Amino acid sequence: MPSPPALPLHDLANGVVAFDLNRTAKPTLSIAFAGRLDECPALAARLGLRGPVPAVTDLLALAYQRWDLAMPEYLLGEFSLILHDSAKQRIVAARDALGIGSLFYAHQGSQLLACARIAPLLDHPQIGRRLNHGKLVRSALIWMEPGPESFYEGVLALPGGSVLCLDASGLRSWSYWQPDPERRLDIPDREVPEALRALLFAAVEARLPAHSTPAALLSGGLDSSSLVAVAASILKKQNRRLLAMSAVLPAHLRSTMEDESAFIAAFSKVDNIDFLEVSDQQRGPFDDVSSTIRAQGKPFINSRQFQFDAFAHAATAHGAETVFGGGFGEHGPTNHGNGFYVELFRSGQWWLLAKELQARARVYGLPVQRVLKSELLRPLAPTWLLKLVGRSQPASSTHMLEQQPFQHAYLAQHLPQAPATLLAQLSQSSQSYRHPRAIQASSIAKFQTQAGLRGANELGVHFSLPLLDQRIIEFCLAAPTHLKVSNGYPRSLIRHAMNGLLPAQIQWRTSKQPFSPDFHLRYNRQRYLAEQLFASIGAHDPIRAVIDVARLQKMVGIEMQSNRCDTQIDFAAMHMVPRAIYLIQFLRQFPEFA
Repeated sequence: MPSPPALPLHDLANGVVAFDLNRTAKPTLSIAFAGRLDECPALAARLGLRGPVPAVTDLLALAYQRWDLAMPEYLLGEFSLILHDSAKQRIVAARDALGIGSLFYAHQGSQLLACARIAPLLDHPQIGRRLNHGKLVRSALIWMEPGPESFYEGVLALPGGSVLCLDASGLRSWSYWQPDPERRLDIPDREVPEALRALLFAAVEARLPAHSTPAALLSGGLDSSSLVAVAASILKKQNRRLLAMSAVLPAHLRSTMEDESAFIAAFSKVDNIDFLEVSDQQRGPFDDVSSTIRAQGKPFINSRQFQFDAFAHAATAHGAETVFGGGFGEHGPTNHGNGFYVELFRSGQWWLLAKELQARARVYGLPVQRVLKSELLRPLAPTWLLKLVGRSQPASSTHMLEQQPFQHAYLAQHLPQAPATLLAQLSQSSQSYRHPRAIQASSIAKFQTQAGLRGANELGVHFSLPLLDQRIIEFCLAAPTHLKVSNGYPRSLIRHAMNGLLPAQIQWRTSKQPFSPDFHLRYNRQRYLAEQLFASIGAHDPIRAVIDVARLQKMVGIEMQSNRCDTQIDFAAMHMVPRAIYLIQFLRQFPEFA
């Protein structure tokens, strides 16, 4: 194996990398990388290297020399990369399999401009900010609208598990990794929990920082608690401690409201965990909106972003640069096994179906008839029947349609179909995935198309997602469905994998309090900010051609009653009013709305 060339450094994480096919320079191979590459020693061994493991860019150069355009198939981690091979006259970009690392790009003739963050790309003099109206309206109705488009004309996001290549023949892209619902595990059922446990340990250990403070979010739920248990176990052997940060109610509210304190306290006997309660009572959904919108480059952000910002500040204060989160575990180890009961019905496993339906009713304290209706009859019902009884769309989709902030004329101008028709088609499409593995695979594939989750915020803190490790996702997708739903318990894969390591009251819990337990109080306290913003929009403001300000003023005039978000009023407060605020701030960056 030849030695790698001396490679120039390119800052893909924070700066724009511009490669041009017509510009030849030495060395012949230039690589820009952002993120983290896992299992580097194993990759080096596969390349036939001995001795110390080379730097990441050198490893990538050797991997490219060895596998050419197939190189990304051999990489593990959370990353994005772009390289210029002037000898072969091509530019190649790739993103990790699940798409945790981001890669935004713009193609201009023989040139490809790219960055792991969208803000520097938009500030580049060759790009500019032009609104993508179609993407905007589709994303307002579809929470995770798939596709490579960004909210800016001419700027695209490479999907996860994809390769992009620009050469003399033009620009093309293809997928190098897709979730495979046909693959099956080749080990006995009894060995699955231990095998998954080993993968969880490997994924967490690969992401633990070598020098800074190890930190994790601890909500008390199954996902984050599993990560905390694994990380603490690994760190104990290294004589190191874990910082566990939790969003809990202030002491004076705990007598009248519920949070996750009791479940978080279940870890109190683990002697190498430092617990940190992060509440930041003065913050709420309407803080730092402009800076957040600018950094993320999108109009629709989580209304609990203030809580993540508080975590980032706390992490920085305690010397943590990487924070583990249990987000999106439902794609893998905490998958609910949706479609399991339908699968039993269709395969004629009547006795097991009856047993599992009764067990589900017992575990959740529900009548068997209700479980039968929700888990079997409704998924099997034809679309025409669901329409007849008014249940053709999930409640959240109906609420979004009724409470979306756009003027109807603006929607009609930029949507190919009426909003109700579009949502009905999406609902029909999702119902076609009856088999549990197909449901899970389609969910993973949709997740891959998102712009990316990894990336430092303004404080330089990275939120890492070990449950989205490619090896874990592949393993859990291939696992038998009857191990994902067992004895009435969904998410059984991780429950059994964490046996003896996770506190029992968490391992077998079926409830979960909202992420921000006092969101409704924060929202009500800041409602006046939303009211002031809507009132400040003049009669001739161009925003009014896009946004139905009068409808939003009615929504914000009502107090949020609870953090459960189970009524239309509370749904509007939790999601639609904040989204409208963020949308208005997003539009103000464009000259036509300034």
